[in-house]
Amino acid sequence: MMRLDGAACDGKFKEGLIFRIVVTYRAAFTKGHETSQCWKCTRAAGLSGFYEIEDERYTYMR
Repeated sequence: MMRLDGAACDGKFKEGLIFRIVVTYRAAFTKGHETSQCWKCTRAAGLSGFYEIEDERYTYMR
């Protein structure tokens, strides 16, 4: 589980809040590349912050 550095999951954010960023791009001779990162606000014993959702449906590089 990777923590999103510098992002506090404090009272400003609802527990369980999820955000996802998807970037599609192309290179000089190829197209159809896509990167997706998905993070969830977690407040539990020993954990507090936005953590990457480790599910290949939401966090991937193609």
